[in-house]
Amino acid sequence: MQTINNDLFSGTILNDDIQILLQTGSVETLEIEMVKLIILDTSGPSHPISTTIFTTLNNDRFSGKLLNLGLRIEADFTTTTFAPKDINRIEFTGDAKKDARVLLSNGDIVEGNLKVYDFLIAPDSLARQTAEKSEFSSIQFNAKKMILKEFDSLPAAEKDGDGDRVADDQDRCPNTP
Repeated sequence: MQTINNDLFSGTILNDDIQILLQTGSVETLEIEMVKLIILDTSGPSHPISTTIFTTLNNDRFSGKLLNLGLRIEADFTTTTFAPKDINRIEFTGDAKKDARVLLSNGDIVEGNLKVYDFLIAPDSLARQTAEKSEFSSIQFNAKKMILKEFDSLPAAEKDGDGDRVADDQDRCPNTP
């Protein structure tokens, strides 16, 4: 398998079946033994997606997906569980009493102890892995990211008039000689 980041992996698909969403809107389930070839079409223009950006203590960043279903936060003698979709950002403070500051999608801020020690994450370029919360300085949910697609596969209509996607001086200023 080759990722969009050109990372290469080999191995065995662990699922017994694959579910796909057809363009008609219906879901089809295929047994893995029946699949001969899977091709992910990356042709066409770039498009934005939402991702999660993980920032480590040494300020390295990577994108991926948080697989934990709920994050429990103990704040002011109350423990509440939030789904990742309801969280905008988590900042880790390093304070023993309030180790996390959480900005919720609705704008509320919750400060307290994050009652999870390990995150199950799926980075874009690696297999699923577990990381301790002490490894991160922040996690940004629903961050915008562009998926770049091959330029040569763009239809001519998406390129400029002469097909090179570079605006000539006359294209910018048509009244100049």
